[in-house]
Amino acid sequence: MKAFIVDDEKHIINTIQLFLKEIQEIEVVGTAGSVKEAIEKIPQTYADLLFLDVELQDGRSFEIISKLNHKNYQIVFITAHVHYALQAIRISAFDYLLKPIHPTEFKAVCDRLIKENTESLETRIIALEENIKSPSENQKIVLKTAEKHIIVKIPEIINMKADNIYTSFYLKDGRRIVVTKSIKHFEELLTDKGFYRSHRSHLVNISEIREYVKSDGGYLMMSNDKQIPLSASKVNELMNKLG
Repeated sequence: MKAFIVDDEKHIINTIQLFLKEIQEIEVVGTAGSVKEAIEKIPQTYADLLFLDVELQDGRSFEIISKLNHKNYQIVFITAHVHYALQAIRISAFDYLLKPIHPTEFKAVCDRLIKENTESLETRIIALEENIKSPSENQKIVLKTAEKHIIVKIPEIINMKADNIYTSFYLKDGRRIVVTKSIKHFEELLTDKGFYRSHRSHLVNISEIREYVKSDGGYLMMSNDKQIPLSASKVNELMNKLG
């Protein structure tokens, strides 16, 4: 892979270059310190991996992506701040690193990128751009299946079910989408968006709970008529959330 690094802090660029010297599969082919410089330089290289600082002195790195005509790139965002932009990056299915960059975390991200094939950015860019500017209730999540990326409006998700390393999403329109990530990953992304881990294998959209049934060990009846188990230890907590 050929990497291009964009950051307005020279020491961050130097750090990434130093880390990449230990990874034979990735070669640095260019660097830039601003949005303008990156837009000019990246098309002149054969880069297929971009390390992009989120906040640059002359704008955001999202502007760079929008100028690249959705070429096949792998993208890792770099940021010093945990704020709304980071959440948007995560639910739009991009990798990210927090400053200061830890070598172990950096290597883990690179190992994952090396194993994955580069794919069209268009779907994820659309979701990212909308998630950056949209209120949380209108945000979308990018679900990666074995074949493609699918954009789903978060409120359209009724429930999720774990199946080993996979997660099945059940939507209001009746679709079932099987995603190649664990339910734990989505619990971290969606808990603050109205979802609750009712059972080790189940994550539910609280607003789609129709009723709680105490018989048969206790379960939730969802708006799609699915019966979702509710762990006894979580009954009181969920009842409090439901008011």
